[in-house]
Amino acid sequence: MKIFFKRLRTYSIGVLLGVALVIFFFKDRVSVLTSWLPANRVKIEIAEAQLSVDTTLGKQLACLKWTKDDWQRQILNCSVDFSESETREKPRVYWLNFENDTLENVQVSIQDSSAVILSGTIVKGICN
Repeated sequence: MKIFFKRLRTYSIGVLLGVALVIFFFKDRVSVLTSWLPANRVKIEIAEAQLSVDTTLGKQLACLKWTKDDWQRQILNCSVDFSESETREKPRVYWLNFENDTLENVQVSIQDSSAVILSGTIVKGICN
């Protein structure tokens, strides 16, 4: 039993050293470690697509005065609600939930290399 704990301790030290080295070398590129997750893949696909806003929603969102870079930053920092999304339909439609003080959620449709924001909910009092 003594040998088992010695081997476990040695193994744990190796794992911790490995984790420390990975964090040290990839600290500037943390997205490399998590970009394979489904939510991150969807957010990256939307952020890199040719993004446009539906005309009716565009009037509501005009008060935000966001540039394309602002939209990309917000999309990469939101969460994807897969339970409400239609991932198997053509075009795919995703609900993105924001945790900021301007938007609550938006519905985005993805087709090939373009993405369209179909609907969304703005936090009350922002665009009065």
